[in-house]
Amino acid sequence: MHTRARNQVKRADLDRCKTTEMLKFINNRGWISVSISDASSSDMPLVFASEGFFKMTGYAAGEILGHSLDMLYGPDTDPATIALIQRAVNASQTVSTCILAYRKDGTSFWNHICLQPVWDSSAALRFYICTQYTGTSGVGNLVRDIGASFPSGLQTHATIAPIVPSKSFI
Repeated sequence: MHTRARNQVKRADLDRCKTTEMLKFINNRGWISVSISDASSSDMPLVFASEGFFKMTGYAAGEILGHSLDMLYGPDTDPATIALIQRAVNASQTVSTCILAYRKDGTSFWNHICLQPVWDSSAALRFYICTQYTGTSGVGNLVRDIGASFPSGLQTHATIAPIVPSKSFI
């Protein structure tokens, strides 16, 4: 095997190891709500969700993995917010907003989300990582409607974003 090919194999092994360790870290902290969607599929099915995500939504792994986050939309979910998210995803951009979501039991909650694209070493979009937390009624729409950024105390996704920076390669 040529040196270059050997180095590529070592790099791929290292990348897999880093990804595995990151997922273990995230999943072992039940208070962190994180999900990862497969960006190579048009409906972006979930391929990973943390314990915090399951606690927040009431879904079990077998009920939501393989499905889109659209399962969290309900009758009062704002179509304009859905469109904002879709535009960002279509443009492979990061988006941070608040949306009225629904748990498995049908109760609604304000879901403050940050969706961030992740590219692989060949610059292909592979995943979207979504960090989220529940918020206070009305605060999310106010922040979204005025186009402001979330107050620093509300940016729980900031603790995770440095692990997988935008345009990073896994």
